[in-house]
Amino acid sequence: MPTIELTEEQLDRLEAVRDDVAETLGGPYGHTRVQDAVEYLLDTYTPPEDGAIPDTDDGVESTADDAIAESADSTDGGLASLEPVGSAKAAALERAGYETPDDLREASVSELTEISGVGETLAERILDAVSEETGEVDADAAESAGDQDDGTNRLDAMMNLLAEHDDKWHESDGDEPYAVELPDGSVETARTKDDIRGILFRHY
Repeated sequence: MPTIELTEEQLDRLEAVRDDVAETLGGPYGHTRVQDAVEYLLDTYTPPEDGAIPDTDDGVESTADDAIAESADSTDGGLASLEPVGSAKAAALERAGYETPDDLREASVSELTEISGVGETLAERILDAVSEETGEVDADAAESAGDQDDGTNRLDAMMNLLAEHDDKWHESDGDEPYAVELPDGSVETARTKDDIRGILFRHY
């Protein structure tokens, strides 16, 4: 029988297909071999000219299956959205208690390789993908917190203007109840303390 050589990554992907076939279609006596997965891929292969979808952006054609796969990959939040994880591996991880990327943050390579169909290389790739995804989330959260702190600091500074520049404003006997001394020596009147803050903010 002719043989072909596969990289470990290709073998992991083929194992994922085998798991999908086993879950969806089953096999003789309930067992699906790697050969069955290869046969399934050959049977379901669609030549580009039969199922091609034109790409209006760059003219490159993609198959209908590719379009469906890209749509599924773009879904956020689930394990299947991680690049190294397919639907079959996601199901296996969920059965092992890992339902979200956060659940995988504390997992080790040795723990993941105990799951059927997950080799050492795939386990490392899964953990790398989780680290990248959660790192991006943490960075976004930190940036959001920083923006909130900046807004709070600006508000505090605005509220403290009256105390910091208490020598620049005073009550007035004129038409407006308050007067604010400007840097050029002139005076601007104000009706409320909020108006005073606005004047101080503009000039000081």
